[in-house]
Amino acid sequence: SEIIAVTVAYSAGIAANASTTVTLNAGAGAGYDARLATIALVAGQRWGVYIPDVPIPLQSDDTIDVLAPAGGAGVTSAVQIYVREVV
Repeated sequence: SEIIAVTVAYSAGIAANASTTVTLNAGAGAGYDARLATIALVAGQRWGVYIPDVPIPLQSDDTIDVLAPAGGAGVTSAVQIYVREVV
């Protein structure tokens, strides 16, 4: 598999500037972990996206960690990770 995109969406404009991080948590061990992107959001923004410039291959035991900070009182968030199967 490989990552196509990662999106973060908030239910309303966020209260303050925030950064969402996208990290590859490698099954091979912490020495292989890598921060793939930081999605910078400004106050009032509702969504952001990361699309890799080059294919990011995933091994079967890898995970993708996405840390989307709180958007403010009553503001919820949703994260989607899109992958493509490589044959």
